[in-house]
Amino acid sequence: MIVKKNYIYALRGLATLSVLAIHVMFYLQNNEALFKYPLIVRQFVSEGVRGVQLFYVLSAFTLFLSYHNRKDREINPDRNFLLRRFFRIAPLYYLGIVYYLFQDGLGPRLWLGDAESITMANIVANVFFVHGVYPYWITSLVPGGWSITVEMAFYLMIPLLVRKIKCTSHAVSFTILSLMISSGLTAILKRYPLIAYEPLHNMYLYFYFPNQLALFGLGIIAYFVIIQKDIKVFSSFNYLLLSAWCIFYLIVGLSLPSHFIFGIAFFLLIISLAKYENVILVNKATIFLGKISYSVYLSHIAILYWLRKFHLLDFIDIQGDWDRILNYLLGLALTIVLSVTVSWVLFKVVEEPFQKMGKNIILKLEQKDRKQEIKAG
Repeated sequence: MIVKKNYIYALRGLATLSVLAIHVMFYLQNNEALFKYPLIVRQFVSEGVRGVQLFYVLSAFTLFLSYHNRKDREINPDRNFLLRRFFRIAPLYYLGIVYYLFQDGLGPRLWLGDAESITMANIVANVFFVHGVYPYWITSLVPGGWSITVEMAFYLMIPLLVRKIKCTSHAVSFTILSLMISSGLTAILKRYPLIAYEPLHNMYLYFYFPNQLALFGLGIIAYFVIIQKDIKVFSSFNYLLLSAWCIFYLIVGLSLPSHFIFGIAFFLLIISLAKYENVILVNKATIFLGKISYSVYLSHIAILYWLRKFHLLDFIDIQGDWDRILNYLLGLALTIVLSVTVSWVLFKVVEEPFQKMGKNIILKLEQKDRKQEIKAG
């Protein structure tokens, strides 16, 4: 099935811009606090972190689409899917591990909390993408590495999910169950924390996979609505689940997580752009940025690190709010230009060659499988 991809790339580009927006603000003026900016700027820019949630919703949508497009044409679609994802994610991430160890060393940092250094166990966990299981590991080695372990955990679920989730109603059930599991597990971990250092543990409970799983559910719903044209959202089981979920939330005293509400907004945005690609959002710039978004995501913190180290971020002597905003916009523009330049090189030198390598390996394995199938038949 051929599907327009421009809006998918564009949304990835917009998600990348939103992440850049918040990180640039933290690197300006010697890590000047966000609260020094005018309220409207703070509110808008601080939600740039939600760009990661947009990535998750898009990821589930595109993965379900690509898996269903290939599963009937391949002998071993599960193996091939995991190989594609490995060669898509691992090479650049491994380069990130090496680089950020060079840049930051092994010593203390914000995301280590009260731990003194990066351990060998932390490095090994990152190599195998299981660093999401422990608060001290989840994002202390590669900046933003928490989202990579979340993505990889979801990749492992895809072969099972495509077999079990057959319609929009199933996807809604999965999303509601994900929210219930997340709420219950988070309540347990708050009572019995994995580590004693509370600030880091609280951040971990936001980052970790169960807390993000329902966002992937929204992406799966989008796949069935957009691609399969299935708009039957609720079954009787869904109503039962939704009732149980509401009662549970009221009893425990919880509210709907804000990152999930953003996920709903992103779900609606995907539905809208699938029907009509608004040129304000879907254009050459956002599409291009979306194509190199993974490289930008992993490299922009390095760009910001060196810009601040050589005092190349702050251009204006801050006297008031307008000076601060202008300084921020100039820093953002410079960071975007440099990040895009570096990321284009990484895309061409690392991403494309390794993805091609993965495709060649899959092709050879498929040819071998077909020969064995012919012999057996």
